[in-house]
Amino acid sequence: MVVQPFDHGETLPPCSGIRQVKGLCSAKMEEVLPWVRSLSRAVSPGSPPANRPAKNCVLSSDFRMSAQHNEHGLPIGAPLTTWTPPHRPSAQRLVGRWCHLRPLEPDLDAPALFQTLAHPAAAPWWTYLPDAPPATAAEFHAWAVRRTSEPSTQAYVIVEPNIDAVRGTLSYLRIDPPNGSIELGMILFAAGLQRTTAATESIYLLLRHAFELGYRRVEWKCDSLNAPSRRAAERFGFTFEGIFRQAVVTKGRNRDTAWYSMLDREWPTRRLAFESWLAPTNFDSTGRQRGRLSDLIAVARSERRPAVEKSLERSEEVGERKAESVA
Repeated sequence: MVVQPFDHGETLPPCSGIRQVKGLCSAKMEEVLPWVRSLSRAVSPGSPPANRPAKNCVLSSDFRMSAQHNEHGLPIGAPLTTWTPPHRPSAQRLVGRWCHLRPLEPDLDAPALFQTLAHPAAAPWWTYLPDAPPATAAEFHAWAVRRTSEPSTQAYVIVEPNIDAVRGTLSYLRIDPPNGSIELGMILFAAGLQRTTAATESIYLLLRHAFELGYRRVEWKCDSLNAPSRRAAERFGFTFEGIFRQAVVTKGRNRDTAWYSMLDREWPTRRLAFESWLAPTNFDSTGRQRGRLSDLIAVARSERRPAVEKSLERSEEVGERKAESVA
């Protein structure tokens, strides 16, 4: 890590107990290192303190000094002695309880997707995507062909299992097997899919598949102004990493990009949170959730697996008491 110099008297936004840094550019290395080590001890991994929002952080909340040093005495990353680069996601169906994902086939799926994702009322959903909504069925078909022809992309459609109806699309992006990194994106849900259990499960299925393949890192990136996407990233258990200012130009506009990630070592507790929330026992007879995914993810961020299970048990007990009182 390179510590960037600050002007004398310049302050950092509040982050992990650090209120102010003065004269860092002139500090000696032996003075800086204890400060960095104290930072790594003060920060809890995976999530910033609740009263200090991650969006204000300058340094990663998951920063750690490496215990490894090279022959020059310089700190280096831990060796990956047991990890091997994963395969690309194959064109296979991913089956869930509430939805299925299958690879996008333009000739088969474009007509249905055009009807559900490109009507006039759907235009706002395309605001933060790099493309404008296709105006005709032929344009939508060409868009779907481009989505499936990009070498670092694997696009899927979201299928309602009982009636085999296509309800949306999402993709793996920037597939990078040598570095074990992959991104989730190009997410478009039909109106009837938005804010449903199936929508959440579609994200879970891609996360599970990526980590089962052996990817070390799953990314979530969005326009920094896209508040719903940023809330979704937090709800799904991704960790905010910062803003890439003036990252891209899209549709003739500047875009600052918000970066989020989930790591393989974080996935076991995130997976338990997802599976606990998706379980039929988490919903009452009317389909209302007993425990919120965001609450389970908050416990998962503390990396306490038994606590996630206990949180779900409390939700089930509350639901049972409510049912008894109604009866």
